[in-house]
Amino acid sequence: MKTLLHRLLNSSDELTSKILDELQPKDLFLLRDALVVLWQIHPSEEVKDKASLILKEKLEDDEIAIIEATFSVFKSVSEFLPWMGEYKDLQVANFQNFYSKKEHYEPLLVSSSLVDVYLDLGRKLYMMFDLVDEAKSCFEGIVKYDIKNAEAFYALGRLTEREQNHEEALRFYENCIDIDPNHIYALLQLGILNATVFMAYNEAIIYYNRVIELEPFMAETHVRLAQVHYQLKDIKRAKQFIEIALGINEFNEEALNLLGQIQFQWEGNIEKAIETFKKGLDNKVHGDSGLLLSSLGELYSNQLGDFEKARAFYEKSLKARPTQNKTLKNLIVILENNYQDYAAVSMCYEKYLTHVKNDLSVYVDYAKFLIKYMQDYEFAQMQLNEVFALDPEHEEAVKVKRQINQLLLLENDEIDDDHKNNMGKDKHASGDENNDDFDFNDFHGGGAAADN
Repeated sequence: MKTLLHRLLNSSDELTSKILDELQPKDLFLLRDALVVLWQIHPSEEVKDKASLILKEKLEDDEIAIIEATFSVFKSVSEFLPWMGEYKDLQVANFQNFYSKKEHYEPLLVSSSLVDVYLDLGRKLYMMFDLVDEAKSCFEGIVKYDIKNAEAFYALGRLTEREQNHEEALRFYENCIDIDPNHIYALLQLGILNATVFMAYNEAIIYYNRVIELEPFMAETHVRLAQVHYQLKDIKRAKQFIEIALGINEFNEEALNLLGQIQFQWEGNIEKAIETFKKGLDNKVHGDSGLLLSSLGELYSNQLGDFEKARAFYEKSLKARPTQNKTLKNLIVILENNYQDYAAVSMCYEKYLTHVKNDLSVYVDYAKFLIKYMQDYEFAQMQLNEVFALDPEHEEAVKVKRQINQLLLLENDEIDDDHKNNMGKDKHASGDENNDDFDFNDFHGGGAAADN
């Protein structure tokens, strides 16, 4: 029976279809779960239909409904796409249906050729719907039953790297290349982590060189090697790799950006750097480059003192790539200090936060801005609430919240003082000097006694 089960779940579409035709009634009970999996997620419509016909003769309507609900996420991630509407909640709900039966069906999925369908589910949940926990559940389930699945380890590496868990990401990538030594993307990520997080530049060079051996025409790898040699202050070698990268793609923005930085910082040629950075401006094929426009903004602001041009380049940069934290903050400094354009500052924060909803530092900065320039404490508190939803103990947000409370108390005290003074005037006007209902001196001092 194990042999029949293995053949049913690991054969070609044609052979699987033939096995379904030849199944005996005595086989159906033991193969029920395998038939369910084939019916629900097999790529071949012919195989699905045959498995469905066999099962539906034996199942009650409520059993069919439960099965269809359990596997509904496999269909919904392909049928209800992000650009068609807001379907994230639907995917979450459907995945929960699968999760409730996950332990039952997962061993079958992972031990069969259908594991690729399961991998694809995890990738779509993450890449299209940003459902990190759900995707991670899929990949963890795969490596639980198959410790030789390189793609699942690579996917886990990407997820943990996103979560800033770099040590664990490193281990996942190493697991991946232990299984598949030629996994280009795991090798590339190992190079990136070593270069940018652990500052292990020589280790990074080893991984990058391995990628180039496997795929010599990947421009990104040459750019990464250029960046490593730049960090090692080997500018001549860095420029060699930049030239190779630009030979593969003459508009590679990271290569152009690094070249411009070298021309300005190491060669002192500002005009040449501007010329290089401007290759990212109004390109007919690639459009504007947020990275290169941001570098133009920095150069005009910090070196040439031309804040009008700097502002224009920063604004265009954020239009091209709205998620740049550093560019946003650089622009806000200019808007506050050189233009006092607080309406534009507020708009910058709002636009950025529509695209990046988990940048806690920007929510806090926005709250500080609202307090300092707008005295809008209520709206500032709303920004802090976004922070506390993700990190209830966020130190800087707690400080700003305390500041808001103190300002509100001070403001209320001022209102009370104004109210007291107005009531005093009313008492004099009415001749009712002995009306104790409005005698603020009992609570705030003042009068002759206070003067003495």
